[in-house]
Amino acid sequence: MEDVSVQFIEISGSGVQIFDIKPAEEGNIVRLSNCTDQLVATQLHFPSRKIEAVFKTNVLEVKQMEMNININGSLELNLEANQILLLLMILE
Repeated sequence: MEDVSVQFIEISGSGVQIFDIKPAEEGNIVRLSNCTDQLVATQLHFPSRKIEAVFKTNVLEVKQMEMNININGSLELNLEANQILLLLMILE
C-alpha cells in the first residue's frame, strides 16, 4: 500500500505564518500572522475540504465579520505589517 499525504491547509504569501489551528464549536479557529514590516497579500486554501464560511473573530472567538470566499474555494487576505488575525473557518 502506498502512503499518501495531503496537506490540510495551503497558504501563500511571503512572511505569513499559521500559528494555531484549533477546533471550535462551529469549525476551526486559524490564527495567522504577517511576520514582516510590510503589507502582504495571502491566500488560504484547503486542498481536501471546501470552505463553507469564514469569519474574522476577536480573541474571545466571537464572530466579528463574515469574509468573502473566492469562486475557486480559497480565501484572499491582505495582512498589514505585523498583523495577527483570528479566523473561524467552517469547512464541509
